[in-house]
Parts: sequence; structure tokens; C-alpha cells
Amino acid sequence: MNNSKDGPMHRLYSFPLVCLQNRNSPSVFEIITFLVTITAVVIAIWQSVLARKSLNLAKKTIDDDIKTRQLSMLPEMYRVILVQTGIKQWTAKIEEMKNKTITALKDKNAELIKNVSINSPKTVKDVRANSYIDENTPKALRQILLSGAQYYYDAAAPARHLWRENNQADWSYASAIIERYDDTLSALKKLNDLLIDMVPGVILDTPASINDRDFLE
Repeated sequence: MNNSKDGPMHRLYSFPLVCLQNRNSPSVFEIITFLVTITAVVIAIWQSVLARKSLNLAKKTIDDDIKTRQLSMLPEMYRVILVQTGIKQWTAKIEEMKNKTITALKDKNAELIKNVSINSPKTVKDVRANSYIDENTPKALRQILLSGAQYYYDAAAPARHLWRENNQADWSYASAIIERYDDTLSALKKLNDLLIDMVPGVILDTPASINDRDFLE
């Protein structure tokens, strides 16, 4: 009987061990799956890197555009301030009208609602938008101001209807006018944000204790 290592009996006894070893080794399918997964992870990481680079590039482009626009508006800085003053004053007036209207509606205060109605603008001339611009005001600033004036008038003028000719408050109209106040306040805020981006804050905050011309003489 041949019991050598190369004999039939040795191969028979060693076959289960070989099977066991093969069973513990990864299959071709598992190897391929692993490689595909690794490849997908690498691609995802690379796409993330590219996306971050694109966002940084877009941010830099936007920042550069803002700086260019700010530099171009520096000669008109005082006009920007004037227009911004108009937007802020209209914002303050609408906020005051809104607070009074809400209080009057809550307390059914007829005198307060009458006050809002009487002090609301009756014509576009009451808005006095022309006091914030002159003939040399750039078109961009002029358009922002006129847009703000229209939003203000759209909310403030209808408030005169809160008090009727028969000396009675129209409480049913109060809720609708409050919503109009909110729409106008939102629009005025966006317009003011445009003005903030026009001139750098560091320029607007320049100390005013000494006249600029003193440095040029």
C-alpha cells in the first residue's frame, strides 16, 4: 500500500484541508466588489475636492465683483449715504405705522388708528424722494431710491383708509394693511442690503473729526 506524500491516500486526506483553505480565501467576486467599492470612494472624494475648489473659486469671483463695485462707487459715497438715509427713514416710518396699527387693532383704540390714517401720505409728493437725490446721482442709486419710495408708498398710502369719512375705524382693513407693511419692510431691507455692499464699511466709518481737505493742502 502506497502511503507516500504523492500517493492516492495522501491526496485523499489532504483534499478537505485544501477545500477549507480555499473557502477562507476571498472569491474573485469579492475581490472585484472590493475594488469597485474602493474606486467609488476615491471618485466621491475627488468629486468633493473639485466641488470645494469650485465653491472657493465662485466665492472669490463674487468677492472680487463686490470690491470692484465698491471701488467704482467711492466717488459717489455721500450720495450712497443719502439714499441709504431715505431707505432707513421709510423703514422706520413703516415700522412705526405697523406697531401702532397692531396695538390699535388689539385694543380697539380708535384714536390710535385715526392717528395712523391722518399721518399717512396722501400723494406721492408726500414721500419726498427728491430730497435724497440730485441730478448727478448715478442711475443705480436713483433706481434703488425710487424702488424704495414706491414700496413705502404702496404700504403707507392705503393706511388712510383705516379711518372712514364717517369718523369710524375700519377694523376689517387693519389685518390686510399689516400684511402690506410686512411686505414693504422685507423689500426695504433688501434694498438697504444692496447699498451696504456698494461702499466698504471701513470707508463709511472713516473718522470725521478732521476735514478731508486738510490732508490735501
